[in-house]
Amino acid sequence: LRRAPAEGSHGERPAIGKEPSRKAVRQAFAKAKVGKVDEISVLTPGTQRTPEGNAWMAGVQFPEGVTYQQTLKKLPGLASAMGVGLSQVALDPVRGNEGRGVVWCADSDPLSGPPIPSPLLRLDRPFDFWTDQIPIGADVRGRPLGFSLVERTLLVGGEQGGGKSVLC
Repeated sequence: LRRAPAEGSHGERPAIGKEPSRKAVRQAFAKAKVGKVDEISVLTPGTQRTPEGNAWMAGVQFPEGVTYQQTLKKLPGLASAMGVGLSQVALDPVRGNEGRGVVWCADSDPLSGPPIPSPLLRLDRPFDFWTDQIPIGADVRGRPLGFSLVERTLLVGGEQGGGKSVLC
């Protein structure tokens, strides 16, 4: 038997919440087919709010024989089991232990805010091609992403008169 959806809920599953229990986190991983509930552990100290206050995170021990990479492939199912959007969930590896990960879950969609201006606009010195990374945006946690052009190949394409020569 299934419970009828509450009035006004449109049958949506409730989100995991801002302070989920260890059991709720284990159940979400189990529903994402990472393993059975009793094979998954949430590491001490359990779920914690992030310093920014916009998300929670928890260390998770996967079932024996299940790796971080295997679990990462199930991230869409994990987001679904938690009742949140894919952009609200991240899974980071634990250095030195392939059977563990740190799950991060935002309270709301971190990509729904206003555009983030390029850090190059605020640069108070010349850009150093050899040491600086070229900013390309931010990840869902707001951490800057960039890359270095040193020892890389760059192909620039575009229509005639589009400014390709000015770019390079």
